[in-house]
Amino acid sequence: MKFSEIKKFYPYHIPHDFRHTYVTNLLTREVDLRTIASLLEDTIATVEKMYIQYSEEMRKNAVIKLNEF
Repeated sequence: MKFSEIKKFYPYHIPHDFRHTYVTNLLTREVDLRTIASLLEDTIATVEKMYIQYSEEMRKNAVIKLNEF
């Protein structure tokens, strides 16, 4: 799909917004950073610095996992 077509449905978003959402969705599904960086053709450090948007749900899941030990 071309950006001009996407812009019709999401007029206030830029392509980079979708990239952030993509990374957040992958993290929510517990995809590791190395795989995400590979999919983005970027480095792990850049993914950590620029794209990770931790959600409250992700924080809660981390606490649950810690309590499972």
